Amino acid sequence: MTTTQVRTATLNDSTRIIALLQANSLPTSDLAECRPEFVVIEDGDELIGTGGVQVFGDAALVRSVAIAKGRQNGGLGSSLLDALERHASALGIRELVLLTQTAEQFFTRHGYTRVERASVPRLIQATAEFRSLCPASAVCMSKRLT
Repeated sequence: MTTTQVRTATLNDSTRIIALLQANSLPTSDLAECRPEFVVIEDGDELIGTGGVQVFGDAALVRSVAIAKGRQNGGLGSSLLDALERHASALGIRELVLLTQTAEQFFTRHGYTRVERASVPRLIQATAEFRSLCPASAVCMSKRLT
């Protein structure tokens, strides 16, 4: 029996992270440019979850929280988000911002609230994710970390 492990991603994880994000129809075209900090969940040698933060001072854009198909709805997303928030806090981040088209209820359960896009830090507004990768219909959410 294998057990899941959550850890900070390394450069060696890049190919598997991109494959998982693409399998979940999440944007990857700007990852090399913006270089987010990722955490991953593994089950044995299989990468089954990932999420990242793109850091802008004491704020960060949550990037691409994804769990492998067939492994969703089992609590792994909550474990991943908790680890990502701890990682962000350790980096000195005080506010997390995200855009979502499909997971508003999930993020609401974890303390995120809807905000206007214009209210988030300008550096985050200037990202490719805000400008072009996520549609205008995506919900913008924010959470203060303590």
